[in-house]
Parts: sequence; structure tokens; C-alpha cells
Amino acid sequence: EAVRILDLLCLMDPSLVTRIFPAVKKVYERTANRQSGVVFASVLQFFVNHGQHVIFDVDPVLHHFFEDYVSVKYRQQLLAMSTLLFLTTNTSKMLLHTPVFPKYYPAIIKLLAWHPRTLAEEVLPIIPAMVGPSSYAELFHTLLDLPLTAAFMEQYERPEEPHTDAQMMRLGLDRMSPPFKIVHQYIMRNQAGLGVCIWETRDEAQLSMIRVLWNSLPVTPRVCDP
Repeated sequence: EAVRILDLLCLMDPSLVTRIFPAVKKVYERTANRQSGVVFASVLQFFVNHGQHVIFDVDPVLHHFFEDYVSVKYRQQLLAMSTLLFLTTNTSKMLLHTPVFPKYYPAIIKLLAWHPRTLAEEVLPIIPAMVGPSSYAELFHTLLDLPLTAAFMEQYERPEEPHTDAQMMRLGLDRMSPPFKIVHQYIMRNQAGLGVCIWETRDEAQLSMIRVLWNSLPVTPRVCDP
């Protein structure tokens, strides 16, 4: 709440930015890996609104948020809502001044995969912002992969649960095998364009791994949610 008030003060009086910006930057630096999604989103909003006044490059903070933070804490409902609120509020700014939508849409789609009922209406309006000359094909496959992504996140992204390894052993799957590692990396990626699209390479080992995984994954409400 304090960061939001400082943001409003700077919007009302831009002359305050040079004095307040260092304090908000220290908040980010000291709590970057501990703060809640709401705090992180508020700090990010402050940087986006006022970074140009102090020649601050917001791209590294955006990278940290989507690549290192959202990717780990995507299960948090409050973080998911705060992220979508930030994106919908700043769609024009993100498109004009940052590569957020074409670069980090896999992380955004993962939020949808985990919270389909609460985020669908918020995500749908910003999907056009993710489309570009180099992203449309990968984005198309990513959207088609939503049920697979949701099921994979439920079943294989919880290594702390003992049934996960037992399930893999029963199916003859090895986390360290190249096909599984490639499929895992593809499904859980947070950035677009970092590797090849499995569906377009038509590598039989990788496609076979996906078939085995899909046939083994339970159909849960999250997976089949319309």
C-alpha cells in the first residue's frame, strides 16, 4: 500500500520522482525474492510509471518478475490476479516500450493453465497482444497445449510429493532422460523463442514421450475446464 501511495504522489507531482525513486528501488533490491506478488506488482508498476524520469531500465526487473518469480510462485492466486491486473492496465505501455507480451507469454499462459476459472476472462483480451510475426506459430501451439500443460503442472511439478516419482517409475519414465528433459523444458518454459517447438520438429522420441505423459495424466477439473 505504501508503494501505491508513493506512486500516486509521483503521478500528481513528477518533481518528487527523483527523491522517491531510490527508496522504491531499495524496497525492490532488499525484498526481490521474498516479497508477495502484490508488492512486486506494485513496485513494477512504479518503475513502469516513473522509470523514464530517472533513465531506469525496467527490462531486467520484468525479466526477474516473469522468468524467476512468476515461474516459481504461479500457484498463488493473489500473484496471478496481480499479474493480470498489471498486464491489462499497462497493455499499451508494454507493447510500445517492452517485449513482455511476445517474449514472456508462456509464463502468462501458465498462469491461465493453473487458474483457468478465475483468469480466463482477464487473459483472453490480451492474447492479441502476444501475436507477432515470430510468435504466432509458437503461441498457437501453446494455446492448444493448455490441457497438457495444466495436467503436467499438476502431476510432475510437485517433486516433493512421494507419489510423483512412484508414478514415473510405474510408467518407466526417467526425469534424467533426454526426451523427458526436452519435453519438460518445452512445456514449462517461461520465454518464447528459446528453443524449437516440439510439434514442428516431429522428433519421434519426443512425441512418444508426450503421448506417454498424456495417456498417464489424470483428467481433473483444471484440465477439462471449458
